[in-house]
Amino acid sequence: MRRNYRIHAGARHVVAAGASLGGLAASYCAVRHSEVIGNVLSLSGSFWITKSWQDRPPFPLTLAGDSGELIGDLMQSKRLPLAFYVAVGRFEVGAAMLGTNRELRDILVLKGYPVTYREVDGGHDNIWWRGSLADGLIALLGQKSP
Repeated sequence: MRRNYRIHAGARHVVAAGASLGGLAASYCAVRHSEVIGNVLSLSGSFWITKSWQDRPPFPLTLAGDSGELIGDLMQSKRLPLAFYVAVGRFEVGAAMLGTNRELRDILVLKGYPVTYREVDGGHDNIWWRGSLADGLIALLGQKSP
């Protein structure tokens, strides 16, 4: 990519982004490979997902106190060189979606990560994701590098 496009070198110029399961996947990739990915943009991230998530009833997600495995991994790990933009709809299907995004935010803040967190008046849909993608990119990359 850098050979063919004008992309600055270094992980701080790379954003992994996704919505729903893609938000979880973007976060997972960045946590596992923070040497090449420096920013996470998650929209309605499915942070409630565990390895056995397919064995559960699909909706409504009302698993109070049941966090996904990536949240547990972040609680246990040392702070990584990552910045986060996390947005979730207040009207997402199931309580676990909003709750686990809030939990992720709280853990990131406690561990000292740069994090921008937004709750929007929306559900689990691309109507608000499309605008929030631009908001997230501006929040993560919109400042001049030192």
